[in-house]
Amino acid sequence: MAAPEEGTAVVSFVGRDRELARAVGLLDEARAGRGRLLLCTGEAGIGKTRLAEETAALAAARGAAIVWARSSDRDIAPPYGLWRLALQDLPGRRDKPGPDLWSLAFGETAGRALGSGSELDRGQRFALFSEVRERLARAAEPNGLLLVLDDIQWADEPSLLLLAHLVRQLRGVRMLILATCREPAPPGDQSGELIRMLPADANTERAVLHGLPSGAVAALLASAGRHGPGPHPAGRGGARRAAPRHGAVLPADRGPARPPAGDRAGAT
Repeated sequence: MAAPEEGTAVVSFVGRDRELARAVGLLDEARAGRGRLLLCTGEAGIGKTRLAEETAALAAARGAAIVWARSSDRDIAPPYGLWRLALQDLPGRRDKPGPDLWSLAFGETAGRALGSGSELDRGQRFALFSEVRERLARAAEPNGLLLVLDDIQWADEPSLLLLAHLVRQLRGVRMLILATCREPAPPGDQSGELIRMLPADANTERAVLHGLPSGAVAALLASAGRHGPGPHPAGRGGARRAAPRHGAVLPADRGPARPPAGDRAGAT
């Protein structure tokens, strides 16, 4: 986790206690050997990335390893681009990644033998998916691994297929995958269809984030020494404009802090 930038106030995290407690509970289950996927969904700016950051801070305090990968535009990302980012940052890995995920998993020689940009046949894809799982399982020993996959609504289809495979094979892996996804997905979007299938697996739990309740908004404003916005309910309208939706509030005498990485320029 990155340290707060100089000149910014330390922000609080209020109004998501239940969601954070569940995320940490799933992390503890994963560290005990029951790997899980927590799929955190909601509209842009609702606080999905902030929840992941808070979970990561608590995971680090427990001694778990943390890997963070954020999806980029699927129109420019290579196949398995999300997993290239994740694997190259695994604990203990310092060598440079290969040109594709196959090379990253099996080495440059194997990558050249396959051929850059080649389609994987069924056997090769199974071997690749199994190797990725094995590398993640090793990285999760002995204290667990929190793998954050941010903004998976932008992920390429092969990355989502690999994610679905991993979710089905998490038994015995000390890893919690926390994936954030913006909703709703555009009609007919293939990636959106794959994401909607993830909660069908028994290893998946879904957390849907909504606007903060009015009581939490009032508490946030009071902690900052500010007056509430009046009778407007939390969600859309005055309460939401008066305080961030994810519950971060600054002291009244400070300017606004730079938002978490996932909440900038198209917040998630």
